[in-house]
Parts: sequence; structure tokens; C-alpha cells
Amino acid sequence: LERAAAAVEAFSYSVESVGTFPKSGPPRVIWAGVREGAGPIVSLYGGVNDSLRRVGVQYERRRFVPHITLGRVRARRGLPPDFHAAVDSFRDRVFGVCAAREALLIASELTRKGPIYTPLHRAPLGAG
Repeated sequence: LERAAAAVEAFSYSVESVGTFPKSGPPRVIWAGVREGAGPIVSLYGGVNDSLRRVGVQYERRRFVPHITLGRVRARRGLPPDFHAAVDSFRDRVFGVCAAREALLIASELTRKGPIYTPLHRAPLGAG
């Protein structure tokens, strides 16, 4: 994380739109998209994956799409009838701009009561 973060200068990114993953079938994740500033996030992701590959750690191989996870959908069936319409109503919404100054390594533990997120390490951007 330190090496990948050092190679990316601090940047800003815009948060726009809302959608769900996967694109087909029952939704599992509700997300907000990252538009402007997505490039540095993709570079950071690539740098972390390069470091993982060098030490033989398995990493996510699906195409990375910069986003912010807003929530997870527990029920695969029985969603409220207006669920998709509610998500679609935010499809063209612009929420604002955020500043990124550091990268965080966060442990995510999914429990029955909901996810528990624990910051494990912080690395400043552009410290190289």
C-alpha cells in the first residue's frame, strides 16, 4: 500500500449516480459512482495489485470499477416493489467532490448484524 500510494499524487474525485451490482439478477450491492478523478483510483488499485502479485497473494481479477459501496442487499427476493425505481431516481444525481489525501487498508468482516470495518493501515498519497 505504501508503494502504490506514494506513486499517486493527492487528487479529488466526483461522486455521481447510484446503481447496483451485479447488473443482471438480484442486486447485492448499492453503489455510488466515481466519475472525475477515477484515473488515480484505478492507478492506486493497479499498484496494490502489482505488489500483491509480486509476493504471491491472490487478488480480485474482475475489472475494477471505482465506486463507493453504500449498502448491501441481504434479501435476494422480496425487495420492495419500488426498489429499482428508487435507485434509478438517483441515476443522474451529482453528490459532490471529495479530496483524497491518503489510502487506507480496511478489513471488512461481514456479520449477521452487518459489516464491521476496521482500518488497519494508512498511507499518504504522493509521498514518494
